[in-house]
Amino acid sequence: MPVPPRSAWASGSSQVLAGTSRLAAARWACAQTPTYPLKLHKPRDGERPHQYSEDMSGEMAPGRGELRASDKDREQVVELLRVAAGDGRLSADELNERLEAALTARTYGELDALLTDLPGAGPALARGVAATLPKELTRIAVGSASAKRDGAWVVPQRMQVECKSGSVVLDFTGAVITSPTLEIEASVGSGSVTLVVPPDVLVDVEDVAVGSGSVQNRTRVAPGTPVRLRVHVTGKIGPGTIIVR
Repeated sequence: MPVPPRSAWASGSSQVLAGTSRLAAARWACAQTPTYPLKLHKPRDGERPHQYSEDMSGEMAPGRGELRASDKDREQVVELLRVAAGDGRLSADELNERLEAALTARTYGELDALLTDLPGAGPALARGVAATLPKELTRIAVGSASAKRDGAWVVPQRMQVECKSGSVVLDFTGAVITSPTLEIEASVGSGSVTLVVPPDVLVDVEDVAVGSGSVQNRTRVAPGTPVRLRVHVTGKIGPGTIIVR
């Protein structure tokens, strides 16, 4: 089938359709429509390139590192930096420098960069800020077995610890502390509950009801030391023990 000349199409669609089918005319019209190459934005000198990824719809969406951080995100990173300084991982100058950068950070990528060399903190933030937000309540219950929390575990706001004849160890030396206080309600039979704390964690066990067992607090916060976490232990103990060291 001969393709109608451009003059035939310009004179009106009725002349084209007179000698061709509607489908052929539509195909021919589409072939005459000019196409233009897709132009991608190239960063100018000094301009920071954006990290973008293509979503399911084909739209270009910003990568996680380019997403805007909130005040809560910045506050969380500040707390993680202070924890690292308290553990001796950052000097006073490094802490001040990173705190200033955290408080003025605009994106997740800028916050992540401040934690990449800190064990436990960087990977936690990389999984999402919510990963290191503390739970409101954590329950630990053991019979004759044992349970332990150590390393970079996230300290919750409250804990309920039930230990019949086994043992529970809560090691705060490497924990991620994002809240200034922790309430522990303990119920101990003939077992033992041990709290291992760094020098800047204060533990109060005065409100524990003791039966035939014992409560021993072997720690003391030195005068002038900033308290990073205050732990208040309540509950009751039978013939077992609660030890803070």
